[in-house]
Amino acid sequence: MSQQKSIRRPVTPFDSVEQARQMRTKVVDFCPPKDSPIAKAIASIVVPWRLRNRFGVVGVEISKESLRRLKERSEDSEILAVNHPSDRDPEIIFHVGTRVRQDYNYLAAREVFDEENGKRGRMMQSLGCYSVVRGKPDRKSFETTKRLLVENKRKLVIYVEGEIGRQNGVLMPVEPGSIQLAYWAIQEMDKQKKLRSVKIRPVGITYRYVGDIRANLESSLSSLERELNIAPQGGKYERLRSVCLATLTALQKQYQQVPTEGASITQQVKDLQRHILARVGSILQVTVPDVSILDQLRFLRNKLDEHIYKSEENMSNYCRNLDREAAEELVCLYKHLRRVQVFIAIYDGYVKETMTQDRFAEVLDKLEIEFFGARSLKGKCVAFVHVGEAIDLLNSYDQYKTDARVTVAGLADELYTSLSSAIKLADQESARIEHLTVE
Repeated sequence: MSQQKSIRRPVTPFDSVEQARQMRTKVVDFCPPKDSPIAKAIASIVVPWRLRNRFGVVGVEISKESLRRLKERSEDSEILAVNHPSDRDPEIIFHVGTRVRQDYNYLAAREVFDEENGKRGRMMQSLGCYSVVRGKPDRKSFETTKRLLVENKRKLVIYVEGEIGRQNGVLMPVEPGSIQLAYWAIQEMDKQKKLRSVKIRPVGITYRYVGDIRANLESSLSSLERELNIAPQGGKYERLRSVCLATLTALQKQYQQVPTEGASITQQVKDLQRHILARVGSILQVTVPDVSILDQLRFLRNKLDEHIYKSEENMSNYCRNLDREAAEELVCLYKHLRRVQVFIAIYDGYVKETMTQDRFAEVLDKLEIEFFGARSLKGKCVAFVHVGEAIDLLNSYDQYKTDARVTVAGLADELYTSLSSAIKLADQESARIEHLTVE
């Protein structure tokens, strides 16, 4: 049986109350891009090594047509709207950028910059990344985005789902913020009498394992069974389903949520997710809107960020201490929200309808994150990237000036369709790799 390696923990704002206490005052600080040619040259060598040895990515496949589209350079500014199925995506996009000899700027969540005592953030800034605080008007970040698009020195990369989906081929509804930011840049150029367009280009990423990883799947499944004190019974699908059911039952008990009699497993999962979100909303003293589970999750995450990242400017020492105490008590809510997010697109029969080792691994990854806080490396894989046709926002600028909200919402839907198509085409490219089934 091959050795499994652990992948870094999924990004969360804080891992402990002590970390929250240390970061509370500095987390609101904006982290600007500090592009360093030397750092980028070093990264062009290190990133392929990291992809192979840290993430098991042994190849990045991209068609000549996609490369041509990336190489296109015009007077118009451009946002690369990328899906986010994995924690490997940033390295993949950086690597693709080096292949077409282009520097990018990247928008990333503020909390990521404080990982590894800030070392990760400094490295990211040197590669052109800058921060945004979710859940509040981050004016410095917004102004930086507008400036970068107006200056048009580099393309801007934004992961438009706002979350790591951890599922191939499943695109969550895109956040409309990238489109709004683009229109602010267009308005600024209009004011300067230098009107030109900002284009949004969809970039789809999928992954496919190469070779037989079933030994590592067995190792992962067995470790989960041991955590739940479950004796292996039946084939791998039956065993995985038993683990999922035992996990669901344990969480229902933990959250004191009684399942509806006769409800399907899929419905029980959704009911539990809404129950968790309602409890978080109650603690935050906010009314959770009657929208999709994902939109409820985004709403509550933003509200929680507002509390955790609140500015301490003009506070007395005593009020600052009281506010920090309140924030520290709320830190644990991130874990509950992450729990909902990890299982956002899982339903009963998800694996059975396509019994490939890739889909089996996806569910195991989610369960490992729930149980151990990290996923294990299941084997070697290849990333497939497809770059779609750009959406020209200037074409809708007059409509935007009349009704900004409707225009942005409509373009978000158009971007979702275009990005879904790019993901589908990337997935079709991966079809030439043998899909091994799990019995």
